Amino acid sequence: MLATRTSKLHQILILLLIPLSSMAQFTREERIQGYKVSDDLTTFIFDPKAYDIKEPLKVVITGSFVSWSSDMNDTRRILKKQANGFWSIQVENKDYDVIPPSAAFKFRINEGK
Repeated sequence: MLATRTSKLHQILILLLIPLSSMAQFTREERIQGYKVSDDLTTFIFDPKAYDIKEPLKVVITGSFVSWSSDMNDTRRILKKQANGFWSIQVENKDYDVIPPSAAFKFRINEGK
């Protein structure tokens, strides 16, 4: 019984790690444009080096798809720092129902600048 639980827990952990490792693989173009679309996901990518910014404390995405909200504490839009130094967040975007193609967006850092 314990071996079965351990095995299932191990499988869940592997499934949780797959998206994190795949997020580390962004092309130069994706890093510069700030996003990647694949399947039903839109991943926003902030590369501080591309903007000559040193160690941001917080990165938030805003845009026309959220009426240019200035809320810096909306957890649905706060990017997470990755081990490679990039910041990213994935948004489920099946059939572009959340973020339409060519929607305008920008990254806000630290206190919203």
